[in-house]
Amino acid sequence: MDGARVYTLSKIGDLFCFDATGGKIIWHKQLNKDMGFKLPTWHFSSSALIAGDMLLLNMGSAGLALNKNTGDLIWESGKGKCGYATPVPFLMEGQPCLAIMSEVTLFAVKQADGKELWRYPWKTMYEINAADPVVIGNQMLITSGYKHGCALLDVSAAGAKKLWENKAMSMQINSPIIRDGYVYGFDESTFKCLKLQDGSEQWADKGLGKGSLMMSADGRLIITSDKGELVIAKADPTKFDVVVRAQVLPKSKCWTSPVLANGRIYVRNAAGDFACLDVSGK
Repeated sequence: MDGARVYTLSKIGDLFCFDATGGKIIWHKQLNKDMGFKLPTWHFSSSALIAGDMLLLNMGSAGLALNKNTGDLIWESGKGKCGYATPVPFLMEGQPCLAIMSEVTLFAVKQADGKELWRYPWKTMYEINAADPVVIGNQMLITSGYKHGCALLDVSAAGAKKLWENKAMSMQINSPIIRDGYVYGFDESTFKCLKLQDGSEQWADKGLGKGSLMMSADGRLIITSDKGELVIAKADPTKFDVVVRAQVLPKSKCWTSPVLANGRIYVRNAAGDFACLDVSGK
């Protein structure tokens, strides 16, 4: 959503720009057939990022930029297979950049022209790099599933240097949450807290199963599980401190992050069940 326009990307590469008020198609691109971008194994799944007049996508070897108003090409990086994560904007030495996960590599590119600054190898089983990198100042946390684990990188224009890497947290789809120097997220079916500085495990809870999460503005973790539970917990590095727990959906994969907007939490599962919960306290 950008002003009065909505941008959507389908799994087979249909990119639409809609008028948000009436649903009229403003422009449409078929990125697979019309522009020659290869479908990854599980097809396209990232979201579009808007920056100024640019629409940025994890597409091709290391990203794609189109004019958001017309769909015209601004830059592309080649026709290699992309990963499944969304481009993550960050500043490096004052310069707008993007962190882009391909099938087997983390790229840092200039936002303006797509020029590659550096690359860091990150090969996951089945080439599933789906969790967005998390930027913390001049550091970047990356993670992926199938017990690949996670790593903290020190990044600069000169390259990416590994500070630590371990298998304590393997998030396949969602990104971990970082607050006050601690990392919260799933290690497959176990929910964990790690210390950001060294990756050491602080606690682990196996009661959720696999799931997804986000964080509210007041520092609460909002978690959905494959059991169909919604859990709200404090971001506490000493224990898994649950505030409220409720069954809100039938049991099914809950890989889509919950959404908090205007005092309501929206959740859905892979079976198509959808729920909206009022948490405004009104």
